[in-house]
Formats: sequence, structure tokens, C-alpha cells
Amino acid sequence: AISSGQGESHLTTTGRTEAGATMSKTQRSKVDDHPDGFWLVPVCFPDAVPHAVHLALVPATCTPSPEEIAGTPAERTEAARRAMLGLPPDRDLVGSHAHRTAAERAAAAGHRAFDPKRLEDYVVVEITAPVVYNELHAVVPMVASASPGGSIVCWADDNALWARRTGRHRTPGACPPARAVVNLQMCGLGAAADPGGGNPVLHHVAAMQWCPSGRRLLLLVVVHVATMHHVFPLYQWVVWDPPSSWLEEDEADEDEVAKGDCGDGWGATTAHETETEAAAQAGRAAAHERYHGTKGCGTLSQGRWHVPSSNFLQDCLPIFEQYSQTHMLWNPAEDAVVYSARNDAENAEYIELQHFPPREAQPEFPTPVHQEDAPFELPYTVRPTPPAVVVCEGSFCVWSPC
Repeated sequence: AISSGQGESHLTTTGRTEAGATMSKTQRSKVDDHPDGFWLVPVCFPDAVPHAVHLALVPATCTPSPEEIAGTPAERTEAARRAMLGLPPDRDLVGSHAHRTAAERAAAAGHRAFDPKRLEDYVVVEITAPVVYNELHAVVPMVASASPGGSIVCWADDNALWARRTGRHRTPGACPPARAVVNLQMCGLGAAADPGGGNPVLHHVAAMQWCPSGRRLLLLVVVHVATMHHVFPLYQWVVWDPPSSWLEEDEADEDEVAKGDCGDGWGATTAHETETEAAAQAGRAAAHERYHGTKGCGTLSQGRWHVPSSNFLQDCLPIFEQYSQTHMLWNPAEDAVVYSARNDAENAEYIELQHFPPREAQPEFPTPVHQEDAPFELPYTVRPTPPAVVVCEGSFCVWSPC
């Protein structure tokens, strides 16, 4: 936890987003304003009325490691030898001087970033308290994650999965408002979850993980199914492909956002006064296609409904956000994930592989567009996926990075 400065809250780090490895030529040619990535942290302002906790996307600062601060390998070896012999250091650790200076500068930059006046510009959304459904024995917490590079921040509550396009070169306070990726109360994703015909009564998101490139989001969707005798949860891995207009980081896109021509219900789409009416209509049509047509439509790919392994439910899921940079479910090609599932009928647990075809792979037949006319909801289509493949028996799995 970090606490310093009047008006600053206690901050608990929840995760760091770093620049993805896959970048377009346009991205390489642009100077990144925040090369060290971002911290996605909860913040609060003690003097605010009413009291509330917010989620902020704060620029991170790269700090040297303890080994670097301790000097070069040769200097560390000599210092350890002299300490073992009870001798004082014979000289300053020259190799660590530059790293100590960098650490001091990073600490100062970190304190500036958490200044209360700056924190207000970094706020993305207000954090809501977990919702408890006593009759379902279910607790729905707020789950959040930022894409590598911090260009998109997603969070989920008991109403919807939300996304806010923050952009690599803009503060969240100057960005378009959030859009609902999936309305969990009306999506109907769990309509066929129970083969026995149970009634799905509650949907929520239990975990999420971005792929390393930041172009696809993996979600663990939970549906609580009610039968005549009891209520039980079923789980499904779902992949959200953001609209391609959200992923493009070209100069034209930055200019449009700066002018308020984002089509996200933020700002206004206006034509230059000197343009003809025909040109203005063409521009509005192009903007509509960009943000509400093919480029403005996301996709959802659904996996198999299952019950995760006991190991995953008890040991992994409660702290799943801590696995974002150490335990990856995505394969290196970002078109498949692995997960553990339990078969109660056979009293066995398995490792399954689920392929999620990328957006570039066109489906064989057209799919209907959902949330097409809602002003604060993102349109999306549901893409078909192949059946999951059982790899082997097991209770926990991750994918190697290469």
C-alpha cells in the first residue's frame, strides 16, 4: 500500500499493464507517452462527499531491480566476500550509482503521479460494492482489467461487462464514456447452459485476462441455473474481440478523437462549414460505419459450459488477477486457451483445449448483430467455435510463453 501526501488515499496495486509485443508500423513510428505502462489501482479521496472508491489508470515508472541497485555482479561478489570476512567495503559501488539515481527519479515520478489533483484525471470508473444474492448463495464482485498498453479498460458488475477506450496518449478523464460490451441481464448467453432445462437466473463475470498483444479479452462467464430442487453455477470461457476501430492507433484515429468525432456518444460529429452537404453526409456515413458498422462491431466467441476443477475454484479463481503476467491461459498464437474442468459423473478432472478463431477468420454464414441500436452499448456478433478438445487428466494448467 502507498500513502503519502494530503488527500491521497491508501492504494493497493492490482496489476500493471505493459506495452504489447505486437505493434503495427504506425505504432512503432509514434512516440509512446508512457513507455513503462500503467498501474490499474483503486483510489479514494478522503475529503470527497459522498465517500467512494474509484479505479484509476496511473502511468507507471520503471524502477531498477534490487540486484541492479546493489551494483554489478563483480561488485556484489566482492561486497559479499568482504561482509563474510567482517571487512568494511573498500570502495563505493560505482555500478549501482546510476541505478540508484534512476530509482530516486522513479520514486519522485511515482509520488507526482499519485498527487490528488492528477489522480482525478486518471479515474476510469467508480468501484461498486459486491452484490450479494442470498437466495442464490452467490456474491458478484467487481472484476477489472486493462489491456497491455492501457488503451482499453474493462470491468464487470452484476449488470454488464463494460469497456472504456482510454487510448495510449490520453488520460482517462479526457476519454469517451464507457460502453456496455454485454448486457448480462439480457444477453441470454446461458439459455442452453443446462441440458436438463434449468432456468438461468443470473449471469456475471468471474475473471478476465487479456492476451499479450492486447487485442483479445478472455472472460470467465458464470450462469446460475435454477431447477425445481436447487441452484448451481456453470462456467464458460468467452473471448471478446473489441471493434477494430478501437484497436487502430493511426494518426487519423487520434485526430478524430481529439475533435470529438468518436461516435461513442461523446463529443459531436460535425462537418467543416466549407464542405458541401454531400461531402458532409459522406463523412457522417464513414464515421457511422467506422464506429457502428463492421469496424464498430465486436465479436463474442463462446466455449463449452463446464464446472472448473476444485483446484482452480479454490486456489486460482479468488486471486486470478495476480496471474495476469505469470500464468497465461492463452497460447502464443492467441487463438486458443487451456483450462481445467471437472466431470462429476466420472469423478475425474481434465485439461481441455478450446480454439477461438481470430476475427480475420470469417464465419461460413452471417450472424445477427446484438445491441445494434442501443446508444451506450457496443454492437457485437457471436462467432461459432469448434468443440473443446480433452488433452489429458489434470486439475491445473497454464501455457508456456513460447
